[in-house]
Amino acid sequence: MKHVTGIAIQLAEGMKYIHRKGYLHRDLKMENILVSEGDIVKLGDVGLSKVEDEVTGTQCGTLLYAAPEVYSGSRRKYTRKADIFSFGLMLWELWYGDVIFKGAPQPLEFIKEVAAGTRPSFPTGAVPIYFWRELMQQCWDGEPEKRPPAERCLNVLLCNDAYSSNLHFKIDKQSTL
Repeated sequence: MKHVTGIAIQLAEGMKYIHRKGYLHRDLKMENILVSEGDIVKLGDVGLSKVEDEVTGTQCGTLLYAAPEVYSGSRRKYTRKADIFSFGLMLWELWYGDVIFKGAPQPLEFIKEVAAGTRPSFPTGAVPIYFWRELMQQCWDGEPEKRPPAERCLNVLLCNDAYSSNLHFKIDKQSTL
């Protein structure tokens, strides 16, 4: 789990960085992640990235990872919260080591299902620990404004990683109380 959390933290750091600079990635998915020696993670394939203020509502990215608002048909401008939705799906893939929505239906049917609230399930016997599951579900929220910002995603991962790393301690002296 430590290795997976380290990757998730680096992804959240990268997403926080590009959002802080005013950009949207618009195609976050595991295939666009580069891992170098020492397990250094970088966000790749920035060809669809755009300054957030210049996003017009163009449908782009990879269908299986796209937020519902990207393919809603309303052509409304979407925000960095679309990247957060994709990040939540990537967290699921990191946890389970599998591809989301295996055997998804035809594209138009799939778009309707996601818009109606379909999200990846949590297979029994391998349910993520509480904070991972909660973070995934917050990132997948159907209402973009309810999704956490990248900084919050990063903080949740960092705090829980630090907590789980520091559960072991040693008492050197007996209490005098």
